[in-house]
Amino acid sequence: MDKIDTAIILIGQKNLDKINSNHEIIKKNIEKLLDANFQNIILSTNSFLDEHEKFCLDNNFDPMVVRVMKEQEPLGSGGAIKNVLLSINIENALILYSNSRIDFDINKTLDSHSKCEEKNSLLVFDSKSVISLKESEVKVKTDAFLVHIDLFNHTHLNKFSFIKDLLPLTYKDEYNYIDQGYW
Repeated sequence: MDKIDTAIILIGQKNLDKINSNHEIIKKNIEKLLDANFQNIILSTNSFLDEHEKFCLDNNFDPMVVRVMKEQEPLGSGGAIKNVLLSINIENALILYSNSRIDFDINKTLDSHSKCEEKNSLLVFDSKSVISLKESEVKVKTDAFLVHIDLFNHTHLNKFSFIKDLLPLTYKDEYNYIDQGYW
């Protein structure tokens, strides 16, 4: 399995105050991703492009590594992920929401994920485990996913929710890795 060195941070808020309050969380996450040698960090947004670009400039993030991609129209979380993966020709990525907090060891998580034979995983923060998409049928709270572009073969849509629309289509598939020992 290819090394995951791309992260997509989904920023869907339409409220500028909410976006600005999440910038501190995003900044800490970007710093942790850079420390873990991520080569592509994409802030995917459907609004306030100038604010996000200014945020990147103000924090002196290398524009070749940390970039902002704006959707022409809102695509939903699933559509945004699919759009970024296809646009930059990346097969797999770590997906975070703008208010996700990386409170796990990124490299250990990626090592654990790479040892399995599956391409997609959920990171479940409440129980500190990686759980399969198949197991996610039980309602769990997660703020991070490790995904492969093949996951998006389940839908022809370009506008859709990752959790509400795409995950239910995967429950019966072969994505079934659980590792609770590396935290």
